[in-house]
Amino acid sequence: MIAQRSFNLMPTVVKNLLIINGLFFLGMISIRSTFGIDITDWLGLYFPASSEFLPVQLVTHMFMHGNFGHIFSNMLMLWFLGSAMENHWGAKRFLTYYLLTGLGASALQIGVNAIEYFQLSAALESGALETITRDGKDLIERGFNYTNPTWGSFNRLLNAPNGRCLWRRIWRTSRLRHDLSKPSDLPQLSLPYQSKVFRHWVWLARTLQRVQCK
Repeated sequence: MIAQRSFNLMPTVVKNLLIINGLFFLGMISIRSTFGIDITDWLGLYFPASSEFLPVQLVTHMFMHGNFGHIFSNMLMLWFLGSAMENHWGAKRFLTYYLLTGLGASALQIGVNAIEYFQLSAALESGALETITRDGKDLIERGFNYTNPTWGSFNRLLNAPNGRCLWRRIWRTSRLRHDLSKPSDLPQLSLPYQSKVFRHWVWLARTLQRVQCK
């Protein structure tokens, strides 16, 4: 007789990721309110052509969130889906998957941005690139942007960090997407993941992340 493996509602990797994301968010809020410094300018992911880009941002942006609703919805998804994945795969495989999806999403985003960058560059008038490079960052920091659509799009691309929604990409790429949509397909999971309550919570979490992660 094979013993049934117990289900851990707060596995080690998920717990530590929740703590790390929470510390990043609290640090961002504290530093912003105390010193008036937005650490997103250092830790958010910028397009490589930007003067603000740092290689470390490929990792640090995965732990940055814009507001409470953003981090709440992402961490809710991390707990519900991440605990299922870690229990199913194990800690090492889940952590590897988590980091690879983040890095893969960064590479994909940079690739898409590169296409947009060259298209917008070709559409800019002579001297516009120098003007945006020189003055665009200051406009973004003051909450403004150019009224010209091409200039504005290029300025956002070059001088604003890319938004990132952690669990939207994991949900879209996960092999367990179908299984997690139908908890009955995972008989090895414990009772909470076989119930209608769990399916309603998944629906709520997905709804929240769609609203918050534009």
